[in-house]
Amino acid sequence: MELFGDVGGAGMEDGDVFHDQFHPFQGHGNGPIQNATPADTPLADTQPNMQYAPQTAYSVSHTFHAGFVANGQTPDTILVTPDHILFHAHTMYLSVTSQNGFNGLVDPAAAGPVTPGVPMIISVPEDAILFNVVIHTIYHLSCCEYNPPLDILLSAVNVLKRYGIHPQDVVVPTMPLYEHILLEAPRKPLDVFIVAAENRLEDLAVATSAHLHSLQLPDITDEMAERIGSLYLKRLIQLHVDRANDLKRALLDTPKTHLDTVDCGYVEQKNLERAWALAAANLLLTVQPGTSSLVVIFRTRELTMVCLDEDLPVSVLRSSLGSVERQLRCEDCKASLHARVRQIILQWTTMTRRTI
Repeated sequence: MELFGDVGGAGMEDGDVFHDQFHPFQGHGNGPIQNATPADTPLADTQPNMQYAPQTAYSVSHTFHAGFVANGQTPDTILVTPDHILFHAHTMYLSVTSQNGFNGLVDPAAAGPVTPGVPMIISVPEDAILFNVVIHTIYHLSCCEYNPPLDILLSAVNVLKRYGIHPQDVVVPTMPLYEHILLEAPRKPLDVFIVAAENRLEDLAVATSAHLHSLQLPDITDEMAERIGSLYLKRLIQLHVDRANDLKRALLDTPKTHLDTVDCGYVEQKNLERAWALAAANLLLTVQPGTSSLVVIFRTRELTMVCLDEDLPVSVLRSSLGSVERQLRCEDCKASLHARVRQIILQWTTMTRRTI
């Protein structure tokens, strides 16, 4: 019996296998009749074995099986993928959910005569792993247990449109596909943002933009820009510009001065202002809209570990601005410096704009 080696990603039952049977047929009338070979006939004199066509195995979806009930109705349609996986579904549900009769596949006029009690068989062009995501989304079910890759999830968004399902209706917060894509977004945030933008999925685009702080804007190709569209591309660029401006405004405020002491007066405290201005200028020159945190690493020469999810990690701020301390001898100046660095870090992590 032929079984599929990898049907887990499509949610298949290994035990549910069907075969197209090939039955040998003995001719009648004037056709040749095959006689049985006597038991004592030498092996070399026996007739060659008849060659039968190989059997085709069909696996049934673990979720969309013959007993799958939706709205009190049992399935009346079987959707078959090219890799021989069967998905049992409901014609009425697909018709109501789709805006184009499920790409015309469940249109009664196109389907032809239907025998009562016999499921309608429909072939779909998608392979089982992709169609498994599509059909789960249509029925508002989660497919997380099958762990489909992010590329499959994003492809499913476009396939849904082919079947007359608007992504704005099923890729929204609280819907399984939205939650699944958002969970995987940090792996390929730009790919997710492109799909969200071209389908006007506002919530997904906004949420994903939080992972694009380290994106280098020149890496966006013409094809990507065309798919993103002018509106979302402008908002993405503006996000980078605004974050850079927020940092500039924060760095303009120098650490507060303290009352003059015997060891640290007006002249000595000017050293803190000059050192701060130099460190801030160096940081602002390296951190521009659309640059990555790696550029900051090589310019500051202070950092050994960073988090690449941010365009300016907190560790870079602390290292760059904290380097000023080496030029100070006054403990009051050092305390003022530490307080200002903490304020900037708090502002950067909690108040700076993070999404489009």
